[in-house]
Amino acid sequence: SILSQPMSKKKGYFLRLDEIPWPILTRPVSADNVTYDAVQEFICHQEFPPFAAAGCKKKVAKSQLKFYHSDKFEQMVLPLFLKEHETEREMAKQIAEAVSRVLTDMKSE
Repeated sequence: SILSQPMSKKKGYFLRLDEIPWPILTRPVSADNVTYDAVQEFICHQEFPPFAAAGCKKKVAKSQLKFYHSDKFEQMVLPLFLKEHETEREMAKQIAEAVSRVLTDMKSE
């Protein structure tokens, strides 16, 4: 998965919006779909150990921020979009910013 591998611009590989593993149970179509409740539901879901472990929300949020924080996301993920997919790239950026805000709130609790 994208989260488990270093992101780099590999020859012949380009990313699409629907390939990004967003931390919510349903695929977001806009940043409006990324809510605190949606991210919490994913992080605390029984199917995603160790996410489901009691009291791990803060730790998981901190871990996920390493990927979704806007600086990292812009550096590692956004360059993988083709110029022809600029609309998807912009949408990915907006969704990642929303995810980052939610994870930052969770981490601060």
